[in-house]
Amino acid sequence: MSALAEPIGQNKVRQGLHVEWADDLLHRSRTGRDEDPEWLRQIHEAGAERFHAIGFPGPKDEEWRSTNAMLFLRDARALAGEAAVGPEALQAYGLADAWRLVFVNGRLCPSLCSLDGLPEGVLAGSLREAPVGAALGNHFGRVAQPEPHGFAALNSACFLDAAGIVIPKGIAMERPIQVVHLAVGGQDPSVVFPRTFLLAGELSKVTFVEVFASLGSGVLADAVTEIMVGEGAVLDHYQWQAHQADASHVDLLAAQAGRTSVLRTTNLTTGAALARSDVHVSLTGEGAEATLNGLYVVRGRQHTDHHTRIDHLAPHCQSHELYKGILDEHGRAVFTGRIFVQKDAQKTDAKQTNQNLLLSRDAWVDTKPQLEIFADDVRCTHGATVGRLSEDALFYCRSRGIPQEMAEKLLIYAFAAEILERVRVPNLRDRVEAAILGPGVQIPR
Repeated sequence: MSALAEPIGQNKVRQGLHVEWADDLLHRSRTGRDEDPEWLRQIHEAGAERFHAIGFPGPKDEEWRSTNAMLFLRDARALAGEAAVGPEALQAYGLADAWRLVFVNGRLCPSLCSLDGLPEGVLAGSLREAPVGAALGNHFGRVAQPEPHGFAALNSACFLDAAGIVIPKGIAMERPIQVVHLAVGGQDPSVVFPRTFLLAGELSKVTFVEVFASLGSGVLADAVTEIMVGEGAVLDHYQWQAHQADASHVDLLAAQAGRTSVLRTTNLTTGAALARSDVHVSLTGEGAEATLNGLYVVRGRQHTDHHTRIDHLAPHCQSHELYKGILDEHGRAVFTGRIFVQKDAQKTDAKQTNQNLLLSRDAWVDTKPQLEIFADDVRCTHGATVGRLSEDALFYCRSRGIPQEMAEKLLIYAFAAEILERVRVPNLRDRVEAAILGPGVQIPR
């Protein structure tokens, strides 16, 4: 065991933390890669070097001040093995009328995929398939570099396979394309490394849905998604984290938006006992536009942490960010949002808002929206609110004969509706609504 590979049980906590099971994963990841192309080996090696340099976040890491990374690391974990999964496992997550890729424990499961009728020229499949790998080899791994923390670096070093999607220039996808990353746990704690890359070519238009879900127990999902949006392209992206209640989840979404492109991404968090989500968007081309939406629901003793960063690197760009949280019982949530306006990003228009609804006296939220502006001709605003259900609104509903429980659900829905109504995939919206309100509750439209 190396000097840095100290077991969690020794309680030696410091910044740049290394743990024995992660070092063991890195060692094992170096074997069996002789047949990988050179560019893929370089990504794994760079990820390993980055992880050795920074380690996992420690108690002195300001970015993790409100979420103890030790909670993700306290159980020794092995890489999740192959698992047999039938179509019934997708009933809660698969979307009707969508092309679909399914990965189980980080491995493509062809029997569960549905890609018939893809437009000519569109590529969707495993990174290890020759056409996909050839199309993405010069881009893969570059959007997420340098990885912002050790979890993302460990993914780069250890992922087994990845979903690759390439939309050629000028293609308008009539149906959504979906990637389901399913983690299947066993008797012992395990870790999986979902990985996805989507390249939207110039003037293309696509709706892309990612789902992270789990079966079994004791799973940690450590995911990285990279997105490149070409000049004039339009991308609607949805990421639904729907793990079982005892799972843990860490993910990084890194995206680049080119000139006059439109990127709309919506983060929907309804599962996992412990979750951390980082979203990094770079507006690299003049006139690019990004919209970041988020909705997180925490109950029981769930803890969720959202960190967003929008980098305005070019002039005449717009960004609009709205994250909403619903917290009940002993739920805990963290939101940290940053907007950076660089010196050359004149005529920037940026707005950031975080709103939270507390349904219990024991619920807690830590919110910190921030702006850092280095240009002098911009229009930027940011703000945050924390509140409870309106007693006046509840009284109004009760006076109209609406039972207390239904009145509360109506007001909760009204709070979440601003995000839910932006979900343009009806099947996905319905499932998230059910996760918020409970099964069988119908909201009139």
